[in-house]
Amino acid sequence: MEARETRVTVGTVHASLPEEVLPIWYKLVEERDEFVRLNARQKWVAQFHAKRGERCSIRPFTAEYILACFRTTICLESRNQNFPEKETNALFAPLLRPLITEKLGLQSGGMAKRPESEELKRTAYHEAGHAVLAIILPFMEEIASVTIVPAGEYRGTVRWQTSCYSAAPRTRAEKRTWAEAQIAMFLAGEMAAIVGSGFSDGGPEDKDHTHARQLAETVYEDWSVRVKFLELCQARAEALIREHWKKVDALAIALLRRKTLTGKQVKMVIARVH
Repeated sequence: MEARETRVTVGTVHASLPEEVLPIWYKLVEERDEFVRLNARQKWVAQFHAKRGERCSIRPFTAEYILACFRTTICLESRNQNFPEKETNALFAPLLRPLITEKLGLQSGGMAKRPESEELKRTAYHEAGHAVLAIILPFMEEIASVTIVPAGEYRGTVRWQTSCYSAAPRTRAEKRTWAEAQIAMFLAGEMAAIVGSGFSDGGPEDKDHTHARQLAETVYEDWSVRVKFLELCQARAEALIREHWKKVDALAIALLRRKTLTGKQVKMVIARVH
């Protein structure tokens, strides 16, 4: 019995993919769509700073960087599914660059390492974005502390009194609202970092985006519906960061001064903002 194949088209490029590797293709498309949202976010941030009379320089993700993300996804998924990695890479190779250029116009070149002071500022705004939304959104646990002191692979951390998942709803009616709030909180970190520091080295492969995708999977099985749900959550995160920017800014400044704040101190900083 012959293996069934599905024909996919990206721009002017056509390819036939065995049905067993289609889940990998859907993941790649989902990642590409997240990069599209990042570009839209960059435009929003530029407008945000322009209205305040400030300069803003945000460097786009390069084609090489996105290709590396795609290849990592193919590698990991191939191993998870016990597919021959070399053959799977060969199947997707003609589609990867067209997948990028179809909706994204990106320059070539790598990302330069930024000064430590800029990294610290980015981390402060990133964690402040998480913390502010954790306070104003439903289904969140009490914050124990927020720090920008590096620990292992993390440049900063919001720590909870208990697991941030322990407040998960027990009824089906609450599940979508809970997931939407959690995803908005996870995605708010990068948005705040971009607005506050002018750059972000995150992306669809980072832990916040991974958590967001995993939460979306608990609500919707269909990947195309999940993408729309993630877009809705991203829009909510952007709107809340815009609405509560003074709180995010004040908390980031406090973190840069003290490096670590308790949950009580976080609430005190936010309460002083009018």
